[in-house]
Amino acid sequence: MKSITSRLLISLMVLFSANSYSQQVNSLVGNWEVITIGELTITEKNKPTLTFLEDGKIAGSTGCNKYNAIFEQSNQAVEISRVVSTRRACAQDSVMMQEIAFLNAIRTVSQLEYHNDSELTLINQNEKLTIVLKKLEG
Repeated sequence: MKSITSRLLISLMVLFSANSYSQQVNSLVGNWEVITIGELTITEKNKPTLTFLEDGKIAGSTGCNKYNAIFEQSNQAVEISRVVSTRRACAQDSVMMQEIAFLNAIRTVSQLEYHNDSELTLINQNEKLTIVLKKLEG
């Protein structure tokens, strides 16, 4: 009887853990726009975007170029890796500086904080640089 109870308990723990991970990823899934990168002013016309996909990938725009990356999440911890982007010249220096700041920032993200269903903050390892995101409808 103990063996059956133990197996049932382990099965429930695995199922709960899988559901918890699925819920975490599902809350990220969707289109987000960048509101701030540290204290950098984001150009309204060229806002960077992130699209978190269900398969653990990210796609988006830096405001100038397209990029892709991989993300892994465990509770509040997150790692973004394998960031690759196109290399088109940006029309304005301010947009190029924004792109550099954004790509450097997402490469150092280590944790996230949900503020509600529509706002998310990505924080780097030193807890000094943050990226604030707003979820886009649709």
